[in-house]
Amino acid sequence: MSRVLVTPRSLTSGPVHPELERLTAAGHELVFSAEGRVPSAEELQALIPGCAAWLAGVEVIDRATMQVATDLRVIARHGVGLDTVDLDAARDLGIPVVPSTGSNAEGVAELVVLHALTLRRPARGGALIDDPAAWKRTRGSELQGRTAAVIGYGAIGSRAAHLLGAFDMAIRVYDPFAQPSGGHEAAPTVLDAVRGADLVTLHCPPSERPVIGAAELAAMAGGATLINTARGSLVDVDAVLAALESGHLGGYGCDAYVTEPPAAHALWAHPGVFATPHLGGFTAESVQRSVGMAVDVILDALVTP
Repeated sequence: MSRVLVTPRSLTSGPVHPELERLTAAGHELVFSAEGRVPSAEELQALIPGCAAWLAGVEVIDRATMQVATDLRVIARHGVGLDTVDLDAARDLGIPVVPSTGSNAEGVAELVVLHALTLRRPARGGALIDDPAAWKRTRGSELQGRTAAVIGYGAIGSRAAHLLGAFDMAIRVYDPFAQPSGGHEAAPTVLDAVRGADLVTLHCPPSERPVIGAAELAAMAGGATLINTARGSLVDVDAVLAALESGHLGGYGCDAYVTEPPAAHALWAHPGVFATPHLGGFTAESVQRSVGMAVDVILDALVTP
């Protein structure tokens, strides 16, 4: 039958994921990249020849790699973002690229709530009984009655808006391609959406310039919380650090970075930052949905004449 390249970090370490067994049951051979890490371009170009399908992760998929993939019939992305894929090259070479749209929406949306609560109710975990010095209270602030700005209203953004709305927050949305529902208010621009907002959460694709810079930060309510679980390039990290240091921004929650691990920057050491290692969609349920969707795409492509 056919060979299938598997490169997501979560699928190249540990036992074979049960969803992948559907490929072997159909007679296909699995080809794994290096265990538990993102493969380099050189590694990909050595592995992809002879493969008819690619279950891809966050690695860069450029034109040079696709040009040596002469047998490739489909790239099924384990996840939703396609910004690491040269889509022009894929189109030129006739290779369909299919994301697992919506598979990680619940995992990422729930992480937004975790970031929001963690930043607005700062707490130190630990053995309070064994360490009396840890017995310190820090006054927090509640979400109820405040305003959340949701930038991007796709599967993840709309779900995050729904969960934040359960705290009786007013929801204001900016998305030029989607109309908010459920009583959520539409804003004509990002600046209008974030103006006076107590919490801002980002769920949009990358752009040529940061979506959140000095002007947008200044427009937020004093002590606001900014959460980025989408793409590192969406925020101006220097502007975020300045806003934290001035006290205008109350906290920054981040789960997405320009490079992973992120490049050294003073922002990551600031006490107002809650940073997680890109784990929004890394839940058992999100992985199950995403791998299942990708396997469905591959099975369909490999039985199509």
